[in-house]
Amino acid sequence: MGGKFLEHPNFEIANPLKTPEHIFPVWYFTPFYAILKAVPDKLFGVLACLVQLLRYS
Repeated sequence: MGGKFLEHPNFEIANPLKTPEHIFPVWYFTPFYAILKAVPDKLFGVLACLVQLLRYS
């Protein structure tokens, strides 16, 4: 697979002293990442992710 389906910034050399400016989730985690970014409360974000998992499974 070698990076064909993964985001290129995830393969850059990490600097342990600096937090990355942009975090890129793998494509199959993108919907859950968007839900967690959109919901301000952590508990409601996790519940929203669980609801979506149950809804589409």
